[in-house]
Amino acid sequence: NQSIWSKQVDGILIPKNPDSPILVGADALRATLSLLHLGEVPTIEIDAADPGFPEAVSGKFFIVLAKPQDFKLADDLSRDAALEVTDKGLNGDGFCIKPVERGAHSFLLITSPLSRGVMYGAYELEERTTSRGVPRIDASFVPTLRYRGWSIYNGIAAPPNAVGRLRCNMSVEYGAMWPHILPFSNYPDLGGEAHKAEIASQQRGIHVVFSDATSYGSMPSIFFNPLSLQWTPIGIDAARKVLSEKYPGILAQPPEKNIYSLCPSHPEMRRLVTNMVRELMVTLPELEVFMLQLSDEGGELLCDCEQCKKTSYLDKLVDYTNLIVGVARETHPKMRFILFGSGICNKIAMDNPEQGRGPTMGLDLLQERLGNNLDAILLMATTPPGFDVQTWFSQDSTMLAQGIPLYYMLNWYEAGAPGIVAPVSTVMSHLSWPLPLYLDKLKKFSAPGSGTVGGDSPVAGMNVAFWHPDLDPHKYMKNWCQAKYGRDAGDFVYKALEGTDKITSAFYLDTKRDVNESFNMYRWGTCFQPWAVTMNDLAAVGLGHDDTGQTNFESIAQQGFMFPQAPQPPAFKTLTADGMGKWIKRFELPEEIAIGDRAEAMMGNARDLAPTNPELQRLYGVARATKALIHLFSDYHLAMVYASAARNTVDPPEKEHLVELSRVHLKQASESTAVYKEGLYPITQQEKIVRLKRDAEMFYVCGTVCMVREAAYLFDQEFGGESEFSFVNNALGLISSPKESSAR
Repeated sequence: NQSIWSKQVDGILIPKNPDSPILVGADALRATLSLLHLGEVPTIEIDAADPGFPEAVSGKFFIVLAKPQDFKLADDLSRDAALEVTDKGLNGDGFCIKPVERGAHSFLLITSPLSRGVMYGAYELEERTTSRGVPRIDASFVPTLRYRGWSIYNGIAAPPNAVGRLRCNMSVEYGAMWPHILPFSNYPDLGGEAHKAEIASQQRGIHVVFSDATSYGSMPSIFFNPLSLQWTPIGIDAARKVLSEKYPGILAQPPEKNIYSLCPSHPEMRRLVTNMVRELMVTLPELEVFMLQLSDEGGELLCDCEQCKKTSYLDKLVDYTNLIVGVARETHPKMRFILFGSGICNKIAMDNPEQGRGPTMGLDLLQERLGNNLDAILLMATTPPGFDVQTWFSQDSTMLAQGIPLYYMLNWYEAGAPGIVAPVSTVMSHLSWPLPLYLDKLKKFSAPGSGTVGGDSPVAGMNVAFWHPDLDPHKYMKNWCQAKYGRDAGDFVYKALEGTDKITSAFYLDTKRDVNESFNMYRWGTCFQPWAVTMNDLAAVGLGHDDTGQTNFESIAQQGFMFPQAPQPPAFKTLTADGMGKWIKRFELPEEIAIGDRAEAMMGNARDLAPTNPELQRLYGVARATKALIHLFSDYHLAMVYASAARNTVDPPEKEHLVELSRVHLKQASESTAVYKEGLYPITQQEKIVRLKRDAEMFYVCGTVCMVREAAYLFDQEFGGESEFSFVNNALGLISSPKESSAR
């Protein structure tokens, strides 16, 4: 439905010797226009100071790509159109596309305060152009997020040209991915000469990444901890041994507690940090933004020696931050610094509980003392939940609107990427399309005084969401599905996904709208204790195998992190039939069940239209597992409610009635558990990312099966009658007697 500006383009006008991003944008636009037979479309370089239109250039319809400050023609056209082409007006690298008539010429002006913004505008026009002609776009495009980059933790490499096409204006590299880029020339005992070839190879690799980024105008950035020995060629443990022998007292005290840290008060640590930063600056002259990672993986600035006890943690943090900034700016005067807040807030609070009780947890004092040496503080909006911004679904962030310049790194490393709340993600514990919720949160976290770094993800829709704050998520979702799976099958996929974000809110046990990006189940047995019954039998049906070797049945029972279990509410101990109403209402979940049922039916229709499409087969498996999980969640907890009420009921007939209601729901939960396992387990088996595979298989599929199985065993112990334990075993395909299975 786009109106057409022109069906013929006579040229693309750019200034002479343009910045690389403008040339990239012009080339992409010219190639597409030529492909669509909209003219030969030459790229014409003009003297930037020339106030008039070149007499030698013929034609009427021209696209102008330039920053106003670098090109007189673009500046004049911007003034004619009364455009505000400023950093403030366009949030850094936003852009304007504006048709402007001037004499005999028709111009389509694409302009921005930054070269990469001009390139983004060229991409925007190119992506909207069809064989019908060049669309008549008259709008300003302001990115929701000022800083955008491919997430450093999602385990999936950015696609080629991502920093351009996906409008990622930061190329954020994580030091842990480039561990050996420094030779530690001033410390030959740390093995730089012996690892010379490896170091050179690592340096070449990161130069290639940054070179590609700068061609698109993206800012080369690095997460790096200059206080840690993890970057030494011989590794952190060997380096600690070498340094402690050569410089007694350099290890943080006591060493068995601060196992990776050095003493902040030791003079050699200051020299080590100084040399490390200088080498980093010389090694990476492309760097524009330094993400100071001053906690995690060593370098926590924690030490209990007598000298360190005289100085607060906050003082040490300010001291070393200023040292690093000063050394870096000796060679990179315009270097910008963002301090990664992970762990810092908790350490400030540990050292000074009074600061830890405030909404900013001491970060306001830190920012005030560092002043111009710090652009901002970076926090994480993440799953598993982290300090201030618990999850995407958190109602608020106590840190927002406190006057601190903040950026948020959107960071996912739980099963599903992100979490188990995902659209069409790598693995999923249940099906959910969160794009509408993401857009709401993007706007919140990018409120004045805030922004986001590392905000990309492998989730379909998110790339577009970053750039288009007014995107209609439902229209986008429908178009995306139809483009990917075909009109008819895609329409069924869209209908299956629509509204599935509501499922996750049901899985949180406290307040439905204040949820984790996970799901909680009340454990029938005691939380964080061994299972009431051995779960080793489940190995016979393929469960309990962790490729990493980190998790087993017993460890799942006692996990308190990322595992969906919670203690039963105290109210259940005194619950009677009269008080069941609110709990039954809580767990009946009619809307969520209807959404899950519809999702399975619609995905089944999509699969039937394209029975050989492996992705639609996978999506149907996910939808089937999703439906089963919702029913499982509802029936499991309803069984618990009825059993709790029965426990406190004296009247025999009423007690028997409640026990039977509990039994019915527990049976239904057992059947759904088997379907959940059968639906999702084959999908997780195909997962390539080890961490995601483990989390999905062990913490969700296996963990949930164990919880329902334990509930059946404990139900039998308390109420007797028909064996629910045998029922769940049979549903799962286990052939064993209750006595054999219950032996510990």
